Amino acid sequence: MTEFTSGGHSMNSKIPVLSFSQNAARLAFAGTAIFLILLAALHVLEPEFDPSWRMISEYELGGYGWMMQLAFFCWGLGCLALAAALWPNVGNTGGRLGLVLLATLAIIGAGAGVFITDPITVPANAMTTSGYLHSICGLIFIFGFPIVATLVGWGLTRNKTPRRRWLLVITALPWIGFLAFFASLIVFTPNINGYGRGVLIGWPNRFMAVTYAVWLMIIAWYTGRRMPVD
Repeated sequence: MTEFTSGGHSMNSKIPVLSFSQNAARLAFAGTAIFLILLAALHVLEPEFDPSWRMISEYELGGYGWMMQLAFFCWGLGCLALAAALWPNVGNTGGRLGLVLLATLAIIGAGAGVFITDPITVPANAMTTSGYLHSICGLIFIFGFPIVATLVGWGLTRNKTPRRRWLLVITALPWIGFLAFFASLIVFTPNINGYGRGVLIGWPNRFMAVTYAVWLMIIAWYTGRRMPVD
């Protein structure tokens, strides 16, 4: 609440003011939620992409490909907005590093929407430039997100934020998703015929994406409701 004065006299009315952090956190929550909604819708709109072995990026190749591109942009927006929301409230070095890297992942996530992927069945030596750049963005995002989430979670706990232990436990979510997907890559290593129906990495890929998104939404929700108003 903010109290205004006029002519040296205090005004009786107090006007509630939402902090920058709260507004940015709500934007982060909304952007990430839209990503999940669009991704879920594409499972219905583009059934030709078998979710058991096709990657979520391949929805860019269908008739509603623009929706997957928009989903990646929204995911990037969620990362950037959360970094902005937490910046005034995280002052330690590790936490600030995590927020800078989270903002960097936002750009990389948006890059996955700019550069259209190639089908998973395309051999590495036949990839297009766009497909190659999309793969680079995807690999950096996939491998970097759990590390960034850990740094951010550690930064929040060092900042004497309420429920610090609970927030640190939440950082396990991205690691669970990442390890599930990574394990699927090891178990279902493609043979000489490349990726196909027998390489069941599609659902682990989706599970990983959901855990990353849920982490973003939980931290954003917590920030929007619990962080002090400046």
